[in-house]
Amino acid sequence: AEQRAAAEAAAPLMIIAGPGTGKTRTLTHRIAAAIASQQVRPEQCLALTFTRRAAEEMRERLAALLGRRAARLTVTTFHGLGLMLLREQHELAGLPADCTVADEQAVLEVATELAGSPRAARSWLAATAGDAEQWDKLRQALAARGLVDFDGLVELSAGLLRRAPAAAAGLRRRWPQVSVDEYQDIDAAQYELLRLLTADGAGLTVIGDPDQAIYGFRGADVGFFLRFAADYPAASTVALSTSYRSSPAIVAGALQAIAPGTLVPGRTLRAARPGELGTIS
Repeated sequence: AEQRAAAEAAAPLMIIAGPGTGKTRTLTHRIAAAIASQQVRPEQCLALTFTRRAAEEMRERLAALLGRRAARLTVTTFHGLGLMLLREQHELAGLPADCTVADEQAVLEVATELAGSPRAARSWLAATAGDAEQWDKLRQALAARGLVDFDGLVELSAGLLRRAPAAAAGLRRRWPQVSVDEYQDIDAAQYELLRLLTADGAGLTVIGDPDQAIYGFRGADVGFFLRFAADYPAASTVALSTSYRSSPAIVAGALQAIAPGTLVPGRTLRAARPGELGTIS
């Protein structure tokens, strides 16, 4: 019942989903239901996540639900979307249409040309990480070779849409429905890109759990999750609180352990009863 309510609720929508509550299942069923009811066409749906493996799982689940229509959806990672946008808008980005991602060796080679030697390049790269002006110099040198650094995929595409509002508006018309899995893992550049793609959030759905935010060391900021209602005043919230993964004893113990530091006021979680387990795949 919780999953159905989440699948049917109006957007903008935040789904707070505890561990084992069926996040990906709920999100993919929500997308499929919107297409089945002809609210949107498959090509009008964009689904974003953070790893290629997670994106592939979403594609597989949507293919099972939608058949051949699933191939018309755009299901990708934030970085995959960034590369797609930089290639599509390559003239605005100052890149060739076939630009590619620079691996560590390519970055080192370009840095060596700028610094004079491989040893100096390593020192220069370490020092450049916190220097926006020098990092921009590196990115320009990479762009001259048709290359983009991995982080630049999102940062440069967000900057491009910021400078070209008409392009951003075109993408909003292209993808009126946007869904984001594991929203607690979003970082500043991804957040900006998402805001540019969704404006007032009329077709936006995010799902995640702030208590499972563990990627602060690589730039993720759970604060973006916590400010969703402020960012999108028309948003509603649905909670998934039935866990299909663990026994009642484990769920109760985990809930007690997390209670002092939870970021979800009034957090509840219960284990599914035996009769409920047969309905979950």
